[in-house]
Amino acid sequence: MMTRMHLPLIAGLIFTTIGAELSRGTSVRQHNLEQLTGMASQVFVGDVISVSQEFEPRINGPVWVTRFEVVRPIKGVQSSQVVLRQIASRVPGQFSPIPGTPSFASKGQFLVFLHGESALGLSSVVGVYQGRMPIIDLPDGRKAVVGSFRENMLLNGLSDPAVKSSLLKSTTSLTNRTGQSTRLADYTTLMGILDGMAGAH
Repeated sequence: MMTRMHLPLIAGLIFTTIGAELSRGTSVRQHNLEQLTGMASQVFVGDVISVSQEFEPRINGPVWVTRFEVVRPIKGVQSSQVVLRQIASRVPGQFSPIPGTPSFASKGQFLVFLHGESALGLSSVVGVYQGRMPIIDLPDGRKAVVGSFRENMLLNGLSDPAVKSSLLKSTTSLTNRTGQSTRLADYTTLMGILDGMAGAH
């Protein structure tokens, strides 16, 4: 006979099973910037205040709790702080049972696209790693956003050719010591474009 004390255990088993199934079958579709914005419940620039692991009784398991101080709200943000709760792995050394689940470095600043919270209070980053973009300071004093700002990725299929052209002109390439290159978008240009995209949704 099932009693109330069994419910957290059952919820935990169900959630662990879902996580395992996602691990086996996750295939991340590439989204462009408009799609990320449209799919997100919240879009913002935020400073990471803290990252901690907590026990969540509703799933009878651990969750990662990342707290952000909102620097610049873009879409759907109603307060000065945002809390992201993601399922954590029970396996030592593994961040999450769901592959590609992004982590956030403590004290870093990020452009974040978040789905709305589930009934269990959990959320996730839109497009997995695609909706987590670090923000860095350049030597010349400007700020830049690190992301896949390429014609076949975040810029692919944008509805407004002028927006695509503006973003392409504002991006630069950065190569690290191992020879890997990434694209940087000018912070001010990107913020103006995202404001327009958020207003359209």
